[in-house]
Amino acid sequence: MDGDCGALLPRVLKVLADPTFDIPDDTCLEKLLDWLQDQARLEDAQSLVQEHPCIPHFISAVCTSESPDAAILAFAVKFTGILAANEGAFLRLDETGVIRMVFGCEEGIMKEMWEDPSVRSAWLHGLGGLVQHERGLRFFCESGLNRVALECQHDKSLFVTSGANNLLAHILNFACLPQCEESVQGDVTCRSAWDRLTVDIVKHISDTLSSDAQFQRRQALKLLALTLPGCRRPLLDRLWAAVLGPLELQIKMEPNSLVLPVMETLEAASRTDLFGQSDARIEDLIEAMLTSGDPNKVIQSASAIIHLEQCSESLKRKALDFILQPLLLISSSSTDTPSPVNGDSVKVHRAVLEGQLTQKSTCVPLLSLSLTSVSKLTSMEFQFMEIPEQLVIGAVMELLWMCLGESKTSTHLIGCSRLQRCCLDALSNLSTCQGGSAIRKNVLEALYHCLRNPDSEPTVLQKSLQAVLKWICVGSYSSELTEFLSQDLFPVLKRRVCDVQWEVRDSTLEFITQLSAHFTDNSVYRELLDCSGILPLLLASAEDGESYVRASAIAALGQAVTTLGPQGVQDPQSGLQDDVVTRLMTILAEDSEGFSRRAVVKVFTSWLKYQDSPPGLDLHGVLSLGSDDLDWEVKMYTLELAEALINKSLGLSFPNEPSPGPERPDVTEAQKKLEENRVLPVLLKNLFDYDRPVAHKACQLLLRLREDLGLTAGSCDSVEATAILGGGQSAEEMVKTWLKKRANSKSTSASESLQKTPDRTAGACVAASDWPTKLSFWELLNCLDLELRAQTLSLSSDHVVTSPRSLMEDILSAAQQSEDNMVDCY
Repeated sequence: MDGDCGALLPRVLKVLADPTFDIPDDTCLEKLLDWLQDQARLEDAQSLVQEHPCIPHFISAVCTSESPDAAILAFAVKFTGILAANEGAFLRLDETGVIRMVFGCEEGIMKEMWEDPSVRSAWLHGLGGLVQHERGLRFFCESGLNRVALECQHDKSLFVTSGANNLLAHILNFACLPQCEESVQGDVTCRSAWDRLTVDIVKHISDTLSSDAQFQRRQALKLLALTLPGCRRPLLDRLWAAVLGPLELQIKMEPNSLVLPVMETLEAASRTDLFGQSDARIEDLIEAMLTSGDPNKVIQSASAIIHLEQCSESLKRKALDFILQPLLLISSSSTDTPSPVNGDSVKVHRAVLEGQLTQKSTCVPLLSLSLTSVSKLTSMEFQFMEIPEQLVIGAVMELLWMCLGESKTSTHLIGCSRLQRCCLDALSNLSTCQGGSAIRKNVLEALYHCLRNPDSEPTVLQKSLQAVLKWICVGSYSSELTEFLSQDLFPVLKRRVCDVQWEVRDSTLEFITQLSAHFTDNSVYRELLDCSGILPLLLASAEDGESYVRASAIAALGQAVTTLGPQGVQDPQSGLQDDVVTRLMTILAEDSEGFSRRAVVKVFTSWLKYQDSPPGLDLHGVLSLGSDDLDWEVKMYTLELAEALINKSLGLSFPNEPSPGPERPDVTEAQKKLEENRVLPVLLKNLFDYDRPVAHKACQLLLRLREDLGLTAGSCDSVEATAILGGGQSAEEMVKTWLKKRANSKSTSASESLQKTPDRTAGACVAASDWPTKLSFWELLNCLDLELRAQTLSLSSDHVVTSPRSLMEDILSAAQQSEDNMVDCY
């Protein structure tokens, strides 16, 4: 433990033990406990107790207090559990009576404070630490704490029941823990204690599963799901035999509102040695989950079954039939569905389905669940077995047509946005299926009708655009796709860019950006985009009243310039390039919202990375405006632009370009290019920025620049100081400090032309004569102590405030303030 923290700890614990102390914020206790837990982990907990007697004194003082604060008591109990996890510390605390004082919940202060759920939760949390070794387990058993823990498993507080479940699961799996297995097998007393505990817990789980209280059954299922993965024979066999009957009754119960907890339990059981054992009947129970009368519960179970790795292919196929059946029925495609494995059960289920699908109140949730399950399956690259994937895609499209009112059946689904969103999500994921290119035209037609539908909600339109993008990318480019883009997509995009809802305009502009990025190297698309009439609308959208829309329009313009390339925007006749550059510079200088200004700098950076910068672009002006911006993110993006300029000047590669040869660039030539765009003054200015991320980024770039240029004391010539420094006040101070150190050193080998700067008087400005007339890159970067500055800037801005010492000082300060307030009252 740090010496300063060790000196403060006794005072802090004394303050916390004072019943008159009012805690200003409970989070300080959580942070202090986290730190103490780290100390117990880093150091031996037994040594921690021995070297700091204030710790057991604090715990005793809190537990013997007449009216302790519940938060302080909970803190003390958890802290005791952390220490007691170490067997040596447990013995030392047990000798002083602290263990019995803390965990004896039926006597003393614990009995008085037991009604507070935070105290009960802390008690269970502390016991979780105590039973990490055989001595702690024996204490737990001999003290009769098992009964209380089992009662807590039925507690009304979810925090308490969660703590009880974790504790009981740990005890059941105690013999399987590496550090405890030898004790249980070799120590008769420990083995006997553990056996007695497991008998009580197993009986408790079995009885609870048979109870009428749904909340208690849910908690028992959670406890089973926690226990089974780590459980070993022979306890595993005994536990499963005890719960098998109640589980079967729970599965057959109607209505079954615990489908998900039951499936989680069966999933946990399937990962044990019981799976495949005939008398365990795990797969039979899993299959029985598909016979529930409620189709929604059946689909939930079926979706979980498909995710089980150990289940047989036949059971997974049956589960898939149940997932797809609502979708295939409503789309009138069920007659084409391959025969299910178990026809009788599916037919019974179908009779229930047909009744629910005719009513909107039951139809929409059922179909939404089916579509969501299909989306999950495709996202995990699931194969639909013998069922043709085109059949599934066709069913989803048919349902989408129904929602759009383009079908004569199921008119009760017209205009249902919830189903439209689910259909679009499913279609997006199904674009990865094999054979998608064969039906791409049909899918795009359905999506086009979603886009042109005037009643489509913004979220529906956004999902439609994303689905269009996914399906456009399916297969190769064809004349069919050209026709869709020119005659269908671009006209509807032009209307949507001018939509009255800003969310629609924003989504459309984002889509145009993504579409142009995908077809950057496609000459046919470039021609279509150039002739579409969209570009003038993008320019107009850059002046939209909504800042989000302006930012999206700027990104779309930037990508359009990149996509059109020499064949389009750089055509002298078009004038588009000059218009875009002029508009973007105006936005950077005048726009009141940071979103738009950030987008401008990002566009310029993208141009510089992946193509030659436009002739009319004043990079020095961009750097100057960006580094002076009040928005710290604009400054960060400006530094990324400066980094791109550095790469360009040094001839280095960008992420998507091949790496250049190992030769270093010509230092003089690179320095000249950087000076032309005034890159170094920008970096120096941002090096001393008030926003830490900005300063850190600038420091990293300066360090990298020094390394990439291979600068040493004699590697570059001195130039005019003002050409490098740019008049930065903070940079001047750093240079003066370095000059003073140099003048006082014995070495006289470096830069004889630099003269010692006289001390500045208070409040005086730096005179021009104080500056060196000549300065080199190496001399400047060397004097800035960049390594030390980078180390300082890498620390979080609150690293001092969040340190344990600061935390303890805050607690002491709060205590002092409380005392002062009491004095004021008198």
